[in-house]
Amino acid sequence: MGIFQGFSFPIYNTDNEELFFSDVVPRRWDGVSDITFSIWTALADAEDVGDGYQFQFSWERAPCGKPIPETIQDVEVETTILANKNEQYDEYCVRFTLDYNLHGAGNEIIPGDLLGGRLRRIASGGTEVDNEIIIFDWYVRYDRGFL
Repeated sequence: MGIFQGFSFPIYNTDNEELFFSDVVPRRWDGVSDITFSIWTALADAEDVGDGYQFQFSWERAPCGKPIPETIQDVEVETTILANKNEQYDEYCVRFTLDYNLHGAGNEIIPGDLLGGRLRRIASGGTEVDNEIIIFDWYVRYDRGFL
């Protein structure tokens, strides 16, 4: 992968590999849009078209000044290998949508909250890819209400 580095991910149940994240919700966020957590992934080796892999992003918010919650929200996204994108190091961007008002009125995510997250690769719902998946970057998108 040249100068790029990544984390290779087997299915969680085989090696218990996972990544943890935290991010403070910025004040510039519009406060009314869902938040998107995205990962850049790549195939560790060539795969069959139509096979797939799945990641689970588990998250929760911690309002400033309140106890850290023990609850977890799971978002699962399955990715299918496409024709002409099935060779070693072909990239796929995987996006997880975090529902900012999942807990209802008065319990929405707000600027200044701490978001915690855990990423695991879980079994695909269909035919699993043969190799590990590489994660080489991630980001969180907060809409600001303007372009």
